[in-house]
Amino acid sequence: MSIAVLLGALVLHLVAGWTAVRLALSSRRLWWTTVALAILLMALWRVTAAYGVVVGRAAPDLGTEVLAAAISLLTIVGMREAVRATAALRRTNIALRRSEDRYRAVAESAMDAIVVIDGKGRLTYANPAVESVFGYSPGDLFERPFSLLAPEAENLFERTTPTRGHSRERMVQIRGRHKDGRVLSLEATFGEQDEDGGVTRTGIMRDITQREVLQRQLRTSEERYSLASRGANDGIWDWDLATNRIFFSPRWKSIVGLAENAACSSPSDWMSRIHPDDLDGVRARLAAHLDGYSEHFQAEYRILHEDGLYRWVLCRGIAVRHASGHAYRMAGSQTDITARKNAEERLIHEALHDSLTGLPNRAMLLDRLRRCLEHCRRRGARPCAVLFVDLDRFKNVNDSLGHAIGDQLLIEVASKLTRGVRPEDTVARLGGDEFAILLEHLESRQVGLDIVNRLLASLAERVEVEEHELVTTASIGFVWGDARYENPEDLLRDADMAMYRAKELGKARCEVFDSRMHDLACSRLALEADLRRAVERDAIEVAYQPIVSLTTGRTSGFEALARWTLDGRMISPAEFIPIAEEAGLIAPIELRILRQALSDLSAMQRRFAGDAPLTMNLNLSGRRLRDPGLVEGLRDSLAEASVEPGSVRLEITESWLLEDDAETTGILERLRELGFKLVIDDFGTGYSSLSYLHRLPIQGVKLDRSFVKEMESSERRATIVSAVVNLTKQLALETVAEGVETSAQVERLRRMGVDFVQGFFFSRAVDAKAAEAFVAREREVLDGSSRPEPLKSPRRAGRRLVA
Repeated sequence: MSIAVLLGALVLHLVAGWTAVRLALSSRRLWWTTVALAILLMALWRVTAAYGVVVGRAAPDLGTEVLAAAISLLTIVGMREAVRATAALRRTNIALRRSEDRYRAVAESAMDAIVVIDGKGRLTYANPAVESVFGYSPGDLFERPFSLLAPEAENLFERTTPTRGHSRERMVQIRGRHKDGRVLSLEATFGEQDEDGGVTRTGIMRDITQREVLQRQLRTSEERYSLASRGANDGIWDWDLATNRIFFSPRWKSIVGLAENAACSSPSDWMSRIHPDDLDGVRARLAAHLDGYSEHFQAEYRILHEDGLYRWVLCRGIAVRHASGHAYRMAGSQTDITARKNAEERLIHEALHDSLTGLPNRAMLLDRLRRCLEHCRRRGARPCAVLFVDLDRFKNVNDSLGHAIGDQLLIEVASKLTRGVRPEDTVARLGGDEFAILLEHLESRQVGLDIVNRLLASLAERVEVEEHELVTTASIGFVWGDARYENPEDLLRDADMAMYRAKELGKARCEVFDSRMHDLACSRLALEADLRRAVERDAIEVAYQPIVSLTTGRTSGFEALARWTLDGRMISPAEFIPIAEEAGLIAPIELRILRQALSDLSAMQRRFAGDAPLTMNLNLSGRRLRDPGLVEGLRDSLAEASVEPGSVRLEITESWLLEDDAETTGILERLRELGFKLVIDDFGTGYSSLSYLHRLPIQGVKLDRSFVKEMESSERRATIVSAVVNLTKQLALETVAEGVETSAQVERLRRMGVDFVQGFFFSRAVDAKAAEAFVAREREVLDGSSRPEPLKSPRRAGRRLVA
């Protein structure tokens, strides 16, 4: 029995030793190795003891063996549990290492900077992303203070300390510092844990610097857009094409009179307000843009306001599209342009209408004329007519009563013209006192002439303007518009020519245009071009007609006359002088005559110095009377030619004196003060107002040739001449009669008391050399008591002119 127990204990010792060896080998820990060695030594000890018992060297001690066996058994059991616990711990450690690996992998691959901070504020870990955020490598940061990256964090950590055994997280925005010194905006999450070694913090930091910049830019852009929208006063709309719903801003609603909270989100709420005449156009533009045919949508249209009136708006927008090009959203703005449209309409009206009378102006008239001529070219269409109306002597109203009264008279005339035509006709004001009337769809020319007669009668009626009773007449040119005319300007031009013909024939009448008028106008235009070239080349010549004193029978002086030869043909002054006045060529022509005449007069005065000084009559046009430099120019010319002012007589046409004003009177006074003698030319052809004979500084009058010519055949004319001569004698004025062609006329004029005469009876107008020879021969003949023979000249006398 003892042997069996001994063997069993020995087995237990061997098992315990083997188990301890396995645990030691598997755990690789010093503790388990020591236990295993102890159990092995105990097993060897008990094996030695058992061997001594077996061989009989020692007696068996059962108690000891049982106790040792029990201890070994308990050791085996304890070691088994320890092995199990060790295995569990090993599995836990493996799982922990795997978790740590996963965490590390996540941390290493994260885009955000991740750091671990110990209780002293030092960095114990930094992931690679730290370098991209802060510029430091993880190795550069180990054991470095966290304040290197975030100076503000120390104050943050001082205010927050977690309770022992607890952890907490917090998200903050802090300022960081890059390695290059740049300040960074960081969005950070810190996890804090209180451990035995102190507070450990894990920080995850994201660089939001660029995001903040973008946010600031976005806010600035939104503020700018909001400010621009408010400043532009535009309404905003945003159309979700997928849901077919539209957002309308408060300003959009206010444009159409809706309250801000009014329910309005459907396209029909928009389209139903558009004017029916504009709706199709708006829809077509929208469809074209949504289908990709236009880059932007833009339309001007009328939209119904809540007050029942339409407002003009400008709508603009653009679609947002998928990559396929299909639009899924569209947004834009709506601007109230009612004021602009009204201003445009006013500008268009002002551009096409006369501001004084409200009548259409030249531009609108020409447009209607163009359309009317196009209609006339159609087969079977009725023709039209154009009337060119110009008021007679309207300038007298402005000069005597003022422009305000003249403007009121024009308004009355416009009203009369409008009432005198049919509703389909057009009355236009061309400017000044000129009007034009378009008569459309006339059945015959007589219908148009009946309207003209009605207008002439209406215009001749008295008009009361601010207590002034005025009577005005008009000269009217009538032109028949038919398919021959292509340009409306030609039609208006021909009517203008017919009007001027009516004025030439006595005013207050109508003349119908014919082709001869156009030919005459073309001829005048060509003559004007030739005259301009002649002036540039100094081709205007000077001729002199003697003026004879009936008292002495001698030549007292000459009248300087303009002569122009074109292609071998003498052009009458009556033909080219009016053209020169209209074309602005009269001044250089007069200057040419003045200088040449004074130069020739100076030469003749030097030759005949022993006799009474010869004089020179120079015709002064009315236009020159209004020239502020006239007096100084005459004075300079006299000084240049060494001629005394008393030797020069300035002839002024009677018609110009009727337009007397203070400025003209002042110039005449200055001329007389300088020593010039002033003579009224063509006396009797105008109104022959006797008032200016004593009011103006006049020294003489020249009777028109028409009185001298008819004096022998009409006693009435002779009586008028005699009366005029007597009147001039009473006023101490000299009298000159022109156009004398017979000796009988000379004798009768002498008996009447006329002082001087001139005409073909004595000589035609001749050049300076012939005029000087005429005086020399006259002196020889008169000294021999006989009259000289009249000089012959191929040039015919015409209208006189002097500068």
